[in-house]
Amino acid sequence: MKMLSLLLCISFYALPASAQLNNTASATGGLVQPKNNRATEPAISYSSYIIRSEGGTFGYAVLANGNVLIWQTNIPGMTGNKGFAQKEQAERCAALVIRKIKAGENPPTVTEKELEKIMH
Repeated sequence: MKMLSLLLCISFYALPASAQLNNTASATGGLVQPKNNRATEPAISYSSYIIRSEGGTFGYAVLANGNVLIWQTNIPGMTGNKGFAQKEQAERCAALVIRKIKAGENPPTVTEKELEKIMH
């Protein structure tokens, strides 16, 4: 008798869950659709700050959710260790790199033509 009561109790609590599953499955043609994880994932916040480089020049750091993603002390694609001559140039380059990251470019490369625009 105790076993029968236990089975009835388990069946009673399991019934709403199985009924809900059947309703979901029938509404989607028998397939249970997975949840879209992108909707629940928090967005990544990108930021940058200017850093000092060799010879009084400027570089930049790019952060993702407050963590350093890129530490660039020299002009990207240029030989040597010198950074940008002006702080504003480093800021423009960092902003370009962040736009490229957001667009899905990996790694976010800076072309010679883009550098010319940044430098002037």
